[in-house]
Amino acid sequence: MTGESARNYLASVESRLQADGCATRWEDWFGVPVLVGRRADFRMRWMATNLHLFTVAAAVPEITPQSVDAFTSQVLTYAKKNKGGLPVGVQTGVAAFPVLVSERVDPAAMAWA
Repeated sequence: MTGESARNYLASVESRLQADGCATRWEDWFGVPVLVGRRADFRMRWMATNLHLFTVAAAVPEITPQSVDAFTSQVLTYAKKNKGGLPVGVQTGVAAFPVLVSERVDPAAMAWA
């Protein structure tokens, strides 16, 4: 996946997130442009819980088990820090979806995922 095709793919992810009701924005994480999509869903059937959904996507040169692990940890930390409202577990929860895009994917990274 070339740089241009990665940008096009992330633009399509951004459109899909927006169509799904997410607010999107681009951020810089350590020099890497990262797409952040976020929405909050409230359901009475979830015992009146508000669920904050985060999708964070980035194009990287190569996907390795280490990069998947590190990015996943960064996304979870980001989601917990930026959800707002009550602490996690007090009528609120967080779901995080880390997405990495690359031409080169180590088969061990696929097994990790």
